[in-house]
Amino acid sequence: MKNPSRIAVAAGTVAVFGMALAAPAFAWENTFTTTGSNIRLPDHSLSSGSHFVHGGVNNNCSGTVTVHWRRTVSGAPDPLIDQVSGAACNVEYYGDYKSVSSGTYHVDVDYGTKGKTGWAGVE
Repeated sequence: MKNPSRIAVAAGTVAVFGMALAAPAFAWENTFTTTGSNIRLPDHSLSSGSHFVHGGVNNNCSGTVTVHWRRTVSGAPDPLIDQVSGAACNVEYYGDYKSVSSGTYHVDVDYGTKGKTGWAGVE
């Protein structure tokens, strides 16, 4: 798992080890049910700056989940910004911070088992 010390949260504040952390207003996270193949999650706008991808799937460590973060580009293949992967063990995997320009981005998820709850997004 990359950067296990990071915590992804929705816009708001969370307390970690007694410290209050403000979550960025540009964050998003989608939940979904796996289909056994690639799932493209909805497009979202991001402001320019440093962001990271995160995601996971609820399962009993069966199979590998891969989360791809892409910039949405019309008329061309969507370029990959970053990806994370790991066992589907009810944990969340985090990518490294990437500097991006403002624009529209999306996340897609590969997981081979149907009917499991997953989550993914960009902070």
